[in-house]
Amino acid sequence: MKRYISIICSCLLAFGLLVGCSNDASTEGNTSTNTSETRATNSAAMDPAAVETLEKAIDELNKINGLSFKDHFSVTAKVEDITSTTKGKLKGQVTFSPYKAKTSGKVTEDEYEYAFKTYEDEKHQYVYDPDTKKWEKFELDKKSYDFQNDLTEFLNYLNMENSKEWIQFTQNGDTSTYHFQFDKVKDEELKKKLLMDFEEKVFGFEEGIIKEDLEDLDDLEGLDLSEFEDVVLPELEDIEDKVLPKFDFDLPTIKMENLNMKLTLKNSKPMLDKISVQFTMSAGELITMSIEQEITITDLFEGKIKLPKAKERKDPK
Repeated sequence: MKRYISIICSCLLAFGLLVGCSNDASTEGNTSTNTSETRATNSAAMDPAAVETLEKAIDELNKINGLSFKDHFSVTAKVEDITSTTKGKLKGQVTFSPYKAKTSGKVTEDEYEYAFKTYEDEKHQYVYDPDTKKWEKFELDKKSYDFQNDLTEFLNYLNMENSKEWIQFTQNGDTSTYHFQFDKVKDEELKKKLLMDFEEKVFGFEEGIIKEDLEDLDDLEGLDLSEFEDVVLPELEDIEDKVLPKFDFDLPTIKMENLNMKLTLKNSKPMLDKISVQFTMSAGELITMSIEQEITITDLFEGKIKLPKAKERKDPK
């Protein structure tokens, strides 16, 4: 079972991480793509200063070359009686046009620590394998550090009807803070939609990986283990005739709870300062997880990002 903890944690780390939600989530209850028009028809949704400040930050992002950032995250997972904790401290840079990102740092899985390096462009992620000392290239479904899209998603949240119920906006000196508390959404259909879209972004790929793993087990059905006399399989010693039986698994339903996001902006620039997310999830009675991530902007980035040469792989293994 610890293997499935590793699968989920590794996928959270390497494929998109956590910040941001899908485009579908932001359009629920807000069919207009024109934020000024939407705000005019929904003037009671949010403090105009909250909307204006965020709009200015989006405009500023569209003017700059890129950003440098720190990315810290923690994933604590429990599968049956086994608990595993994965923590990461990364730093990186991202350019917006064209989109390219670079991250590096240390990741700790329980007591094991290893170096982590990735690059991204619009369509691929490049992951360094410390064992082979080579780069591998994977198809990329979602950008990990698409801050422009993230802020646009947050702006769409502000313009939703009754957004004051679940979004708290505060200003303190040079800092504006937006606290998105999804559990406080009173419209149950909207809440369900928001959570389901976030689940799809974070866990859609991971769920596919688990399904592929189970399909691989089905492919092993009927395998004659006597051909592998040198392989030690103590957990299979009691299998009759040393032939693997049929594997029958039902993938549990993923449930997300306690989803909270915080967005911090610097008013004087105006500029993105910090994005954080916290939530818990469960997969039936088998898996429970607690996840936190915080990305902090450290500076503007004026340079260019050169991608490594890598061999493309269709699926991560």
